Amino acid sequence: MPLIPERRAGVLKVNIARQRFFRAVRRTIILLRAGGVLKSVKFDSESSEERFSMLLRQKSELTEKMKSSTVELFNPALYKVGNTLNIHSSVRRYLRLPHSLRKSQSLLETSARAIGIFAPISSFNTEIQLEICKCAFLEHFNTGRVLCKENNKAENYYIILQGRALKGKTASLLNGDRLQVTGSVTAGQCIGADDDSLRLNLPRKETVFVQEALDVLTLSRADYMRIFHRKQEISQIQEFLKTIKCLKAFPTERLLDKHVSGTFFRKERLISDSMEMPRNIHFVESGLAKIVKKVVKNVFILVRELRSGEFYIPSGENTNEFLISCGCQVLSIKENDFRKFSNAEVDARLFTCF
Repeated sequence: MPLIPERRAGVLKVNIARQRFFRAVRRTIILLRAGGVLKSVKFDSESSEERFSMLLRQKSELTEKMKSSTVELFNPALYKVGNTLNIHSSVRRYLRLPHSLRKSQSLLETSARAIGIFAPISSFNTEIQLEICKCAFLEHFNTGRVLCKENNKAENYYIILQGRALKGKTASLLNGDRLQVTGSVTAGQCIGADDDSLRLNLPRKETVFVQEALDVLTLSRADYMRIFHRKQEISQIQEFLKTIKCLKAFPTERLLDKHVSGTFFRKERLISDSMEMPRNIHFVESGLAKIVKKVVKNVFILVRELRSGEFYIPSGENTNEFLISCGCQVLSIKENDFRKFSNAEVDARLFTCF
């Protein structure tokens, strides 16, 4: 005889309640085993009744054991949660987007709060945290992956959120070259800022490879320089300008912060052109820039390269010249401000050198 609808609904509710109860029992067993309290038991039958009776037996044994000694029921340190980074999935997806697609201000702020709990990001101010979220990529590297190779050009800056990596140097032995481990880097440390190879664009001094799965925030050298090396003391700028031969007679000590602006330009960014108004004198402080000239549509030729200590002065005429960055720090001084402090001798030397 079929059940009436009310009776059928009641049986269904009971079955759902039983399923939820035994599911909770299974989770409790897993947690207790992880804490070292329960031993793993293989069941001849997978019935829920046997699971429940086993739990009752072990509970009574545990109660008797607690009467004689103090037992730690659950130790979170022994509970393995896996190697997945503990941040929200929306933040993880956002930090893996290209720069041009990170347009949501709310997600930007959420991401800054999410990664702000990790060292060393927690020690940065809010402005730097937001800048990191705008341009850093969240990456996962498995064991054995080489992040940096000795004598290779420094290109990236890594902030380790989780995992462990080893550092080593190549040692020449009788039976060949071997990689000798010299140290390790773990969560809360960075790769790339321990020496000046990244800042000065020099080859790496050590090899870094993954020992335990790593979750890192990766910044390109251009973004690293823009975020962490964009502010300088005016005294440092004055000392740099004194090293330029054409400015030996220039009174650099009279320059103030308002007269000089320092900017780091990423690769292939336009710094200036021949028609720039008002005109600025651009000094390359570090890195490399190039002056290119447009011949015909979409065809450019290289005029010259500018390295540290060299400068560019716009001609003010339509010569189709452009100053393009190859990744460089540029100091710009307005021509009017420059002429206020200089004299005819300095002007002649400067424009002749250029």
